Amino acid sequence: MIKLCLCARTPEELHQTRSLSGLGPDRALIVALDLARPEGPRELVEAAMKHFQRVDMLVNNAGWAPRRKALVDFGDAEIDRMVALNLRAPIALTRLVAREMI
Repeated sequence: MIKLCLCARTPEELHQTRSLSGLGPDRALIVALDLARPEGPRELVEAAMKHFQRVDMLVNNAGWAPRRKALVDFGDAEIDRMVALNLRAPIALTRLVAREMI
């Protein structure tokens, strides 16, 4: 039986994704949060575990980059956000989910 935990900063697109999946709220959980926040990955895994009691697979597909511009024009805040969302969050999610899978 397919079950999904869908996560993004804003729920509107998640509701559309859930609708396209054909799964109801009991089988497709929506969690609106920012994975770039240090506590984001933990909050997501806790929500998934509370709702489904287990995790069988993780798809780390969150990512962010500023609009196309030269690297020399990136600000510190943009670099921090890229590292937080594109590097730290996937590592944290994998570590947290691996603990549950073991």
